[in-house]
Amino acid sequence: AIVAGTKDEVREKLTIWEAGRTGGGLVAGQVSRRKSKLAMVFTGQGSQYAGMGRQLYDSEPRYRSTVDRCAEVMDAVLDVPLLEILFGERSKELLSHTRYVQPALFALEYGLADLLRYWGIEPDFVVGHSAGEVVAACIAGMFDFESAAKYVVARGRIMGQLPREGKMLAINATQEEAIEWLRGKEGDASLAAVNGPNRVVVSGRDEAIDEIAKLASAAGRGAMQLEVSHAFHSPILDPILEEHRTVAMAIDTRPARIPIALNVPGTLTEGSIDPNQWISGIRSPVLFYQCIRSIVEAGCTMFIEVGPHPALTQAIASGFESAKSRCFTTMQRDGKDIQNVLRGLAS
Repeated sequence: AIVAGTKDEVREKLTIWEAGRTGGGLVAGQVSRRKSKLAMVFTGQGSQYAGMGRQLYDSEPRYRSTVDRCAEVMDAVLDVPLLEILFGERSKELLSHTRYVQPALFALEYGLADLLRYWGIEPDFVVGHSAGEVVAACIAGMFDFESAAKYVVARGRIMGQLPREGKMLAINATQEEAIEWLRGKEGDASLAAVNGPNRVVVSGRDEAIDEIAKLASAAGRGAMQLEVSHAFHSPILDPILEEHRTVAMAIDTRPARIPIALNVPGTLTEGSIDPNQWISGIRSPVLFYQCIRSIVEAGCTMFIEVGPHPALTQAIASGFESAKSRCFTTMQRDGKDIQNVLRGLAS
């Protein structure tokens, strides 16, 4: 497969291939006769950046029409137009606020998933990380598009009204170690995510997270503070849980047409779903590793991360045997949307 913009580039890359070499935008291999099962993985908050998806919006009519459709629905309930959030002069500032990040991520990821499906890439499974789960649920058929678009605006608004406080810390540790370090701090901090067998995130008030950082360091575990506006999936969110439940319960849910692995309880689900399973996701830990494991056990061998920048691919690749699970990406922060998406498909 060759990714090129001109005939000369095609000739150049064919010459490279004939010489037995590989290079950027050139992928060679054998196609398996057996159809592999594919999962679309939708990135969560933290992957956003100003102008994300601009090149794709300007050059792909299908993507543009889908994002415009998102804008038509969302602008009726947003206080800043969606396209201004994505591409305007204040994009960087706006995308530092949860209330704008979540609608923007939904529009980009829903538009990108729709484009991939338009090109014939149909998922056998879907999963989303935290905010990405709303897109996954929509693609799975749990929500109709308009309800999902309006809900994600309300979700961002409700979460964004909280004070900007707390920290989130990614640690190279097991779930059991994290739970032990959290003991006695349950009112101030929580396990926020399990992204791999040795990849966890804790979240909560500054003092509690600082203490956990010291415990992790003493145990020889690497840790990194995440750049976030709020301490998601922690006790800091407790004041908004009832308002979120009221909004979420008003949405009509349907049986999933595509199997979806929900962050809570971290298992693959088909058919009818109890709304409480995903409503509780804003406060409960994201059991992403368990989600991916359930998809792998169902026979999935390929994962494509659908989002503005890869944030989950490495966790999948390191958590499972590469011989059994192959991971591909779509967009990246460099703004070369067309080239990056096509390279992912070529791979």
